Amino acid sequence: MKNIIIDCDPGIDDSLALILALKSKELNIVGITICAGNVSVEIGAINAHRILKLLNREEIPIYIGDNFPIKRTLITAQDTHGNDGLGDVYPPIKYCSKTIKIGAANFIIKTLKENNDISIIALGPLTNLAKVVNLDKYILKKAKRIISIGGAFRTF
Repeated sequence: MKNIIIDCDPGIDDSLALILALKSKELNIVGITICAGNVSVEIGAINAHRILKLLNREEIPIYIGDNFPIKRTLITAQDTHGNDGLGDVYPPIKYCSKTIKIGAANFIIKTLKENNDISIIALGPLTNLAKVVNLDKYILKKAKRIISIGGAFRTF
């Protein structure tokens, strides 16, 4: 099994990707880190928690990063994903600090320092990884792989 950290901004697309990854017999998800993008980090973390709860995998830690990009204003895609990021199909729930922790970049750094076989799959904006580099310039070299599945929409 491949040990991975999934860095994402769970709207509909990343939530589906989380479900697929959690169901894979090839992947061991050691943590989920949340960045702002499709939705705020708080909503993204709640969505990740909903997915973990749905699949009875609540032992996987969730860490949130900053709620804003490093160089620009946050523009979410809630016009596409809904206010809750999942098509507005869930009733509103509050952020749960017992299962969702602060410090995505520090979690990534600590995990990479303690393990030699961690890959990172980045599904959303790369803000958390940029912050990792700002904190520890060479730590991402310890990652077995970094896979970025990003895109651009409404960019100039």
